[in-house]
Order: sequence, then C-alpha cells, then structure tokens
Amino acid sequence: ASKADTDFNNTNTVPGYAIIGAGAGYDVNKNVNLFFEGRNLLNKKYISNVAASATTGTSADFYAGDLRRFFGGVRVTFN
Repeated sequence: ASKADTDFNNTNTVPGYAIIGAGAGYDVNKNVNLFFEGRNLLNKKYISNVAASATTGTSADFYAGDLRRFFGGVRVTFN
C-alpha cells in the first residue's frame, strides 16, 4: 500500500508498506478440499488504516495491521 495523508491539509503522512502471504490447497476429491494459508509472514508492523483529522495539530486515529497469522481448514461442497 502506498503512503497516506493523515489530515486534510496533506501535511502529515504515514509510510507505505508491503506484506507477504502464501497459501496452498489440496483437492482430496471432487467435493473435499484442504487448505492452509499464512499472512504477513515476515510479521511486519504497519498502519493499515487512518481516520484522518480535519486540520494539522489534531490527532488522527491510526489502526494497526494484523501481525503474522495462519489459517487452515476443510472445504466441503454438496452437489
């Protein structure tokens, strides 16, 4: 994500960031799939969102991005 302004006067910005993720899946049969996914694999700390302030000098709200996460599961479809 690119850098973003934190106020409507465009005087303060938060830095951009990049995170890495990967996923894999395996089809057991036509109706069953196993999957595993990892997000933010380098465990980078970043600001994912900002609620901008109206003017310089007032505080903006900063929201932290998620740290390293792993997901796995089974998908079942019924036809």
